[in-house]
Amino acid sequence: MVAGAQKDPRFKSTEDAAMQFGAAALTEQGLRLWQSDFLPAADRKPGFAAFMQAMFEPSYPPAELKNLPILDLNGTNDEALPPRTVDANRKVMEPYAKKYRVGRIEGLHHYLFTQDSIKIVGSTWMRYINSGYFD
Repeated sequence: MVAGAQKDPRFKSTEDAAMQFGAAALTEQGLRLWQSDFLPAADRKPGFAAFMQAMFEPSYPPAELKNLPILDLNGTNDEALPPRTVDANRKVMEPYAKKYRVGRIEGLHHYLFTQDSIKIVGSTWMRYINSGYFD
């Protein structure tokens, strides 16, 4: 099953850790870097715990986020960011944002952004902004 999945055109690997900022993914990537021979000595000097802290820090919400409204758009059939994922993101991030709104486009499906998805999501996002509903 895994071998077959790796040949699938939708298989992704190393970029997922950076994209998702999951604790396990960051730890795995951090350990790989730490064990590599190309990590600069300056990054090693403070020790492994400091190195990992520096990797985790960007995934925490900054205080400035409290001043920003967030508008998250996705489709009801979205494969890249399914509604349950967007709802979970909102639940976690809402306390840190000025406001957090989700717009869901009925029937929209995408795996990766295609030109059609970009046009639909982009124009819908602009309609939210222009309507004054989200500012």
